[in-house]
Amino acid sequence: MAKLVKLVQSPTGPALAVVDDIVMHLHVPYSDHHVTILINPTVSEFQERPLENANVKIRNLTVLEGNADSKVLEFDFSANSVHTIRQGDKNYDIRLMRIGKEPFEGQNFHSYEFFVSESSVYQFTLEGNIVGWLKHKDKDWATNNKNYTFSPRSTHGITLSVSKTSGRSLKFNLVGPLKNEFGFVTPVPDIIDERGIFFAMTWNTKEICLYVNAQLIAKTDAPQVPPDQ
Repeated sequence: MAKLVKLVQSPTGPALAVVDDIVMHLHVPYSDHHVTILINPTVSEFQERPLENANVKIRNLTVLEGNADSKVLEFDFSANSVHTIRQGDKNYDIRLMRIGKEPFEGQNFHSYEFFVSESSVYQFTLEGNIVGWLKHKDKDWATNNKNYTFSPRSTHGITLSVSKTSGRSLKFNLVGPLKNEFGFVTPVPDIIDERGIFFAMTWNTKEICLYVNAQLIAKTDAPQVPPDQ
């Protein structure tokens, strides 16, 4: 199971999303740099219905309250981009993907995109993915002759390190999946999105693949993995 959801704090919303049995609601505080999500609140919904003897309708209204099973999760793009929660008999990763704005009637309202997927510590070593964007405060980082090392991305004991060389190559080093280590080197592509360069490293028991800007760049056959003890 995997789903991309967007929460928007505007009159038209949506500020609430449901993924499997998880209810996600945009909560305070939030800003251009971080966001708070209320997980599994109590939801009371008032259905739209006409008023008696009047050609007027009441707008749908949803009331949410925290309860003993609710969780408040804070996200940002530094140390808190991913949270893992337990729902029923499954683990889920909730990953902050993008912070943006949605225009409505002359105003800009905050919007937040999340990638929600099932996770399992050992199963994740056999099949999974790490995705993200590469961006730097130096506007010419992708075209200059400097070296850059980006913050590593780690989850479930798996770490992906990315660097850019002075020769305009991107180096991806993945440690952990299939109880092994994998490396790919590819030329720095053109930046075609204001968010930077998108990448996705995927793996399963057949192959390990690197995607850059939604294009398959490289892949290698997966090694044989001993059974989990």
